Amino acid sequence: MNRPGGPALGDRGVSGHREGPGPDPPLSPASSSVGGVGATIGIDVGGTKMLGVVLGLDGTVTAEARVPTPRRPTVGEAVRALGADLVMAAAAAGVRAVAVGIGLPGQVDIRGRLHLAANLPQAEGSCIPGEVGAALGLPTIADNDGTCTALAEWRLGAARGRSDVVVITVGTGIGGGVVAAGSLVRGHHRFAGEPGHMVVEPGGVPCGCGRYGCWEQYASGGGLGRMARRDAAEGRLAAIVTRAGGDPAAVRGEHVTAAAAAGDPEARALLDEVGRWLAVGIANLGAVLDPEIVVVGGGLVEAATYLLEPARNALRDPIVAGRGWPAPEVVPAALGPSAGAVGAALLARELIRPESTGLEAAGRDGTGTTTADAAVADRDRSGRGSPGHRAAGTRAGSAEVVGPDPATGTVPAGGSSPVP
Repeated sequence: MNRPGGPALGDRGVSGHREGPGPDPPLSPASSSVGGVGATIGIDVGGTKMLGVVLGLDGTVTAEARVPTPRRPTVGEAVRALGADLVMAAAAAGVRAVAVGIGLPGQVDIRGRLHLAANLPQAEGSCIPGEVGAALGLPTIADNDGTCTALAEWRLGAARGRSDVVVITVGTGIGGGVVAAGSLVRGHHRFAGEPGHMVVEPGGVPCGCGRYGCWEQYASGGGLGRMARRDAAEGRLAAIVTRAGGDPAAVRGEHVTAAAAAGDPEARALLDEVGRWLAVGIANLGAVLDPEIVVVGGGLVEAATYLLEPARNALRDPIVAGRGWPAPEVVPAALGPSAGAVGAALLARELIRPESTGLEAAGRDGTGTTTADAAVADRDRSGRGSPGHRAAGTRAGSAEVVGPDPATGTVPAGGSSPVP
């Protein structure tokens, strides 16, 4: 995916992107979309920051924005403001935004309501896509952020062309997504994709989810910071403490990764420890899912040089991986920090009815709302068995967009297959 830099647009850090060297004229709808449909907006909401993109149907990011995740105003208000900025940035680039996808760090039900969100507790119980859809007047869908990242890496990134994939996002916590036999796995309640809350150390470190010893307490950026503060409080890690202003309690994961990049052996030893914990979780997932490839993304992947090799080495250790289990290929994510937002924008394509785009049609119930059952039934009636098939009997011209539910302002996140 081509993402060259561009000038700032607006006052919230929205940047435009252009193809080729030198200044270019604004993009026209014909040159930035397929069949005049326009583009979709994707917003990845994290515990500390939000990233949004405008994604053309050719997979090109034409604008993006990054803002902090607030505690006040509400997260929903901040997402609405970011979405509005991206709609304006798209228009400034000559692109028409037609749908919005949102990745949220927690359990997202079929109506888009956020449930357990250990790293975003202030947003639990809210229906953010409903708020955004009503405010922007655009069909809006939400899913787990790890599922969005998995969709992006599977369709456009490091796992492109693979059919059995695990994607792990390592940031403040650990998220993830699963592709099995060429389909995204969402689970009965659509809560699949939370491997960070798999217990790897019974009775271990308490987690925000209520359990003890969750994987994300040992193999995430938050876990790295906790281990570093533990060692710093015991009088070790002098170089890392210096980077934190001399206060052991102020040490964070980024101080460790910076020290490791500078060659500090204590920092690299800590990353070795985190890498081994990463392997423990991957081995557990491998025993259940038998993936062909494991893609590791998220904020901590910036330390991939010092993190993934210890994980790969540990996966060759029978004590970690067991005897007879083939070690999957473990690779860094290809799309970088924008993968979650790109995946959310791809998710939004489920809301677009294909006319000349080749996108899979979303099912509709009697109110024009996408639902899981209607989407599946629509595919069964038409005989389409794979995502990306052109819908039969559609008219020529621009795509029809499935509208928001009048009661919620959102299109429920149905179970239809992802589209390429």
